[in-house]
Amino acid sequence: MDRLALVLGGGGAKGAYHIGVWQALRELEVDPQIITGTSIGALNGALMVQGDYDEALALWENIHYGSVFAGEPNPVIERINSRVELMGSLAERLSSAVDITPFEELVRAYVDEDRLRQSPIDFGFTTVQLPLMRAFELMREDLPENRLADYLLASASCFPVFPPRKIEGQYYVDGGYRDDIPISLALTRGADEVIAVDLQSIGMQKALPETHVPITYIRSGWDTGPLFCFDQQLVRRNMRLGYLDLMKAWGRIEGRLYAFERGELRRNYQRLRTFARSAHSRSGDDLGRFLPSMADHSAPDLRPGVLGMGGLMRRFLDALEAAGRIFGLPPEPIYTAAEFNRALLDKVSEAGASPVQRLLDRLFEGEDPAHTENSGLIQRTQIILDILRRENRPAAELMYSYPLTARVELAAAYYIYLIEDYYSTNHI
Repeated sequence: MDRLALVLGGGGAKGAYHIGVWQALRELEVDPQIITGTSIGALNGALMVQGDYDEALALWENIHYGSVFAGEPNPVIERINSRVELMGSLAERLSSAVDITPFEELVRAYVDEDRLRQSPIDFGFTTVQLPLMRAFELMREDLPENRLADYLLASASCFPVFPPRKIEGQYYVDGGYRDDIPISLALTRGADEVIAVDLQSIGMQKALPETHVPITYIRSGWDTGPLFCFDQQLVRRNMRLGYLDLMKAWGRIEGRLYAFERGELRRNYQRLRTFARSAHSRSGDDLGRFLPSMADHSAPDLRPGVLGMGGLMRRFLDALEAAGRIFGLPPEPIYTAAEFNRALLDKVSEAGASPVQRLLDRLFEGEDPAHTENSGLIQRTQIILDILRRENRPAAELMYSYPLTARVELAAAYYIYLIEDYYSTNHI
């Protein structure tokens, strides 16, 4: 009998993403036989093993800073989003006590040890013992009675913000110090297939043994926020992103950053590519093959058996999604191509045009777009778009005039120029 494992990575408040993944699994009637987790992944995993979806959803929909920490919100803690910032919080902890009593009470209120032990789902998690930083992979059957909540709290003791957890004379900290995504633990329990939910947080990832077991990673292409930011808008957005990304992996919807109804991306690609090759287009013959490659923006993991996209179509998707991201289209809806294109053109119109004469100053200064503000991306994209609109040459020929540092803006501008041309020519 096949054994599907769900592995939940650590990441504090980013853990809302797990709940969206769980929602999608429930809709698909996919039931893992093994669940492993680290830190917030261990805590959410416990709720999954208990089958407490409604309770978990209500918890995350109502969570706030005071659910975890006593006292007024601490801006130093709320900003933590890197290992450097985490260790920097040690000074904050030494200068003022951080009281996590609300968090301890929350975990004890939601963890039902009897139901956790009686569930047919195999359950394990990780923690790290001080002072030698020794990693522990713990299965529920290995733990003494009435101590499961203590060890779950140990797995989530994100030192130095949280104090080490003392259990039977030993001190433990967050499992993310050694294995933030405990896939190895799932493999040792006999997993035949793994869904690994990676919150892309600050923990260490343990090297995996060689395995033929298929592993599908579920991770967001969007910033899911700091470790301890419990802003409700961000929490709900992350739940939605987790849901959409799992559905993409199962082939129920399409896209990488954005979500589209099945078949919409191929139809959009074929429609626009055919138009670009027609006599009515200003864009030049076969624009699709001139779109710059953005290989580091790869497609998301797809579960075995789900068909992906070919090279040209993936480049087309890269350009489409780059344009949407630059101009601020929200990732939460499931779009049709027409809805996305219209929304994109509206955003471009709202942003206005950039003067063409600023092209040399902005485009050739050699900035890396990945390290600039979004407003800078918009401005450079508008500049290229202005050039495309005013030039008499086919648009594809202009690609060779631009530096590689502008490839994101270039792809976005090409896509916008093409759909402007398509919709105006066809009077849609």
